[in-house]
Amino acid sequence: MQPTEQVLVTAFNHVFHKKNDPNAQFFTYQIYHLLNKNPVKVLETLFFQYYWRQEAVSHSTLKAFLLKTAPYIYPAIIKFSISLERSYVLASLERNFFTEQIRFISQVRNMIREPLEILCVDKHPGTAKARHVLKIMKHTDNMVQQLRDNLRIPFEFVHVFEDIEHHLKEANQIADLQCFKCAYFDYEQLKHHAMDLEKNHLSPFFISYLEQLLTPAKKEQIKQVLKYLIEYHQIPQQGKQAFALYMTLGDHTPWQKHPFILRLVYNSYWYNKVTEIIESSLSTSPSSGN
Repeated sequence: MQPTEQVLVTAFNHVFHKKNDPNAQFFTYQIYHLLNKNPVKVLETLFFQYYWRQEAVSHSTLKAFLLKTAPYIYPAIIKFSISLERSYVLASLERNFFTEQIRFISQVRNMIREPLEILCVDKHPGTAKARHVLKIMKHTDNMVQQLRDNLRIPFEFVHVFEDIEHHLKEANQIADLQCFKCAYFDYEQLKHHAMDLEKNHLSPFFISYLEQLLTPAKKEQIKQVLKYLIEYHQIPQQGKQAFALYMTLGDHTPWQKHPFILRLVYNSYWYNKVTEIIESSLSTSPSSGN
């Protein structure tokens, strides 16, 4: 049975505004208990009703509460955070209608992010889960950025978002598709690093060099091919993999270390290397003079 909004508001009033009341401790324990039972409902009421619509608690007070209680209520924060990410993406899709809601959810996400980061620094039972949620939030940031590009997504993208790790497992293989040839890196820029590329071991120096090659124009070229695959894929799984990659290639990602980009670099080098060898062989064969 879910707690009513009135029960929660009464408990919040005692915790935030009646700390000296003899019953304040009781209501604090009641909130902890309810958070264990219905974490999403309790935190939705706290943020969306009590804080946002009723303006019953200040930003600084609520933030201080989260920082203080995070080590004890982290399972609830984590469950609520995952639910919030889905709401953020869906609201972003309908941004013309929910602009105010997007701004507020962004504020709540930032408020929650700090306690999660503290859990990651401290050795705590919730560290692994907190890191996982922060990773999801990073993917969401990239995804919302991509949605602003007016990307047309012809499949149920939320399922891809929620299981992004699964779709990324073999996603790098789509760099082998013919459509990516137009996004290959310049062979002249790569062949001076043949030793790294042919040993299949990229040095830190090459990674730093690759960062320079990934100009805004090159990044946009790669994104356009991914966008094409998302919108006009022949095989559904390839469209979903392209979408998962598109989500992870944003402003918050070091492109020069991304496995998909590295595979595209190898493909760029070996395609041109093999072509060069074949052309050289043909030009020196006995029949070439006939």
